[in-house]
Amino acid sequence: MELGEAHTIDWARGEAVARIYAPDVPRAAVVILGALAAPQRYLRGLAGRLADAGYGVVTCDYPGTGDSRALGTRRTNLDDWAAVARAVAEHTRARFPQGPLLAIGHSIGGMLYGFGGVQADAGLLVASAHGIPRHYRGKGRLRVEAAYLALPLLAWPRGFLPGWRWTLGAEVPRDAVRHWTRWGRQARFTTWDGDPGRFAQVTGPLTVVSVEGDDYAPPGAVDALARQFTAARVERVHVLPDGERTLGHFGLATGAGTCERTWARWRGWLAGLEARLGAEVGRA
Repeated sequence: MELGEAHTIDWARGEAVARIYAPDVPRAAVVILGALAAPQRYLRGLAGRLADAGYGVVTCDYPGTGDSRALGTRRTNLDDWAAVARAVAEHTRARFPQGPLLAIGHSIGGMLYGFGGVQADAGLLVASAHGIPRHYRGKGRLRVEAAYLALPLLAWPRGFLPGWRWTLGAEVPRDAVRHWTRWGRQARFTTWDGDPGRFAQVTGPLTVVSVEGDDYAPPGAVDALARQFTAARVERVHVLPDGERTLGHFGLATGAGTCERTWARWRGWLAGLEARLGAEVGRA
């Protein structure tokens, strides 16, 4: 699937680059908020499938990463990324107004969905976790503890964490890395200045998905994130591989464009969210 058409999205303190996948006749909208160090191109298979199914889709690169690399500085932090997430969601709703706005958050995208109080009609969070070390076991715990210690140091000399292979190639601003490690080490989602996030502003149906064998987002850490959404109606799903290649942390997101079983999962989750939205309208 080719990359969607590039557009520049304005937000409070600058711009970010988004990509739009427009179907011939859109029936609903989807904004996809991606992972920490992964350029939005890794979502093109999923976005293309969604567009083929009639969804108008928008993805984005956060300031300082991917296509938006030049639009961030070393001081860009997760307050900025959350503001971009809200702006891209608003743009998606305006671009495709013919139905509900559904938000997909993968990895840190799910954290930003709640932290930023993104106003979608329903949300689907996949492999998104509150990375508190006590929710990890064995090598997974050693990995997350080492990441919290080492990554801010590695990002300091140049002001950006290098885009190594394990990050899918995208650099990350220094203060975004520091902010992310603070969330995990302090076990609280706070702004750069220490104020609470906006999780309580997120309402409506929410489906939260963990993946068997995902060392980056084990079930306990995914549950910890789900508990932050105190005003949302959460449905919890745990995925066991069924004919797919090893899923891991990125498999559901990257495999949707090629694996029919994986795509069927996405289609079912989104259809379920739309059905829950319809049931709420019927009860109103």
